[in-house]
This record gives sequence, C-alpha cells and structure tokens, in this order.
Amino acid sequence: MKALLIIDLQKYLINENTESLPTKIANFIEKHKFDYTLFFQFYNSPNSNFVKIHNWNHMFGPPETDMVDELSKYITRNNLFKKYSFSVFGVEGFNEFMKSNLINELYLCGIDTDACVLLSEMEAFGKGYDAKVIEDLCASHWGIEYHRRAIDLIKRNLGKQAIIKSNYFRPK
Repeated sequence: MKALLIIDLQKYLINENTESLPTKIANFIEKHKFDYTLFFQFYNSPNSNFVKIHNWNHMFGPPETDMVDELSKYITRNNLFKKYSFSVFGVEGFNEFMKSNLINELYLCGIDTDACVLLSEMEAFGKGYDAKVIEDLCASHWGIEYHRRAIDLIKRNLGKQAIIKSNYFRPK
C-alpha cells in the first residue's frame, strides 16, 4: 500500500519561501492516486524544548496551527495526525496505523525540508520503508538554501533514489 505524507502545511509556516506549496500539493493530489493521503499538523507545547531551549513561542494552537485552506477539502479527522516533534514516526497511533493498513511505500512532501521532512525520511529509511521525498513539493520557510542542503543530505545518506520530482512521479 502507498501513502502520501503531507507534513506541516500550516498557516504559520507559509511565507515567501513556501507560498507556492499549497497549490502545488493540491494539484498533485488531484493527479495521483494513493491508497492513503495523510496530513501531519505540528503543535508546540509550553514544556517543549522548542520553548525551553530556543525560546520559540509559536504554534500552540489556531490560527498558527491551522492547515492551509488549499488542502482543507482533502483533510478529514481520519487522515489528520497531530505531532509534537520533528518526525511523523513519533505521532501517537501512526506506527500502528501504518502496520494495520499494510503501508510500506511512502512519499513525503511539505515543510520544512531541513527539519520535519528530513527527519521523517531518515526515520522511514531506518524502519525499512520504501520512502521517497518529492523534492519540488517540499520547501523550507528559512529559504531555498536550507531546502537544497536537506535534499543533498538525504541523497548522500540514503541515496539518489530517495529523492524524486513530482513531474517524474511514477507510482508502482
């Protein structure tokens, strides 16, 4: 089974570096069939290391945590997972969902390539999934250089086959 994982397409993370992603991802969803399309929504908490170490006091709730409007028609309570750290694999119930639905092929996209996408891809590899990052459906709200460095790290550590582009996408 195949799953498209859409990571942190939230209003707080949309800026000049990420503003084209919501429409691109919506168009991609329309053109490609997946067994599952799953959305991940980051929430910060007052006791997190984001607050304690970095003094980053954002994304505790709406409107900062709201998912982007362009994707709202695809999101249901059954395909939206709340996460409180970088990787999607730390989400409560997600690993069980993957196993019970026999999902073994993952396609990742979203924000930030250099944080949540990178760490989710690395962990997917470590857990034995056939996982690929869709390069042109990812971005970093910090800018293109952060995005490019993350793509380079994935290629170096996991191999060139771990990165694909949406216009070359060929589901198995």
